[in-house]
Amino acid sequence: MEKKTRIKDQYEALEQLAMLHVAYPDCPIIPMVDGDVVEDPGCGRTHWMGRLGESHIRKLYSGNTNVHEYDPDPDETELYLALDDAPLASGELEKAEEDEDYALELYNVLPWQECIVVYIDTP
Repeated sequence: MEKKTRIKDQYEALEQLAMLHVAYPDCPIIPMVDGDVVEDPGCGRTHWMGRLGESHIRKLYSGNTNVHEYDPDPDETELYLALDDAPLASGELEKAEEDEDYALELYNVLPWQECIVVYIDTP
């Protein structure tokens, strides 16, 4: 019974992804892999098994070192993590740290890309 439930869950997840792709054909499909899926890279494996999770439309920004998910009301930590990862002009980050309204302006004009995000979970 458990195997049939897992197959049904995967079918529903795939159907959700397909419906989003039909509705948003120009959006890239981005897999977001749960850290628990990937094992220790020293083990010699090149592939890991995951499970297709939910799919959602999200705005993402790929900074210098991380990918950030847009939040219309970011907490202070996410706001400054995204800005710290952005190629800002000299002095802009310092100004943003002193003025939260300015920081939010900078955050909102980062090059956010609307994407279909597919979560890859542990099997």
